[in-house]
Amino acid sequence: MSSSIPPNLPAPKFGRIPKEKKGGLWLVLTISGLVSVVVGISIGATPVGNLCGSVFDQDSFAAKVYDTLGGSPGGAARECLEKISAAAVPTWIFIVLGILLTVTGVIIRNQPKRVPVTIAAPREEKSITQKLEELASLRDRGMISEAEFEEKRRSFLERM
Repeated sequence: MSSSIPPNLPAPKFGRIPKEKKGGLWLVLTISGLVSVVVGISIGATPVGNLCGSVFDQDSFAAKVYDTLGGSPGGAARECLEKISAAAVPTWIFIVLGILLTVTGVIIRNQPKRVPVTIAAPREEKSITQKLEELASLRDRGMISEAEFEEKRRSFLERM
């Protein structure tokens, strides 16, 4: 019983097809972006004080009730709004930065691989004189006959 694989060829290997290695910059940017968005959302969702709301839920009902009951007329609610405004800056910086990093990572990942292109230098065309000299050299060395030399010489001269 003979094998279907010729003896001079290696046996086929089964398994994973090797994939092209790609740089990890896109992955680092994408993960950093997603982490930044999560940090921004968590900052924005965290209440800024005991009686205050958060950047995403600015209702400071407890501070308003405290002010109404005579704790500090209008002071606690105003203080909550100032704290919420201060917390909004890092919240939106983290979120926007995260979105930009994630989009940049996706763009880098989806760019086609650049393949270097080599352009062949143009061939230098030999002059008729050089061709005739080569032809004469072949005739002198006995590589072609006198008749072949004359035939080629006429064809070169006709092309001029």
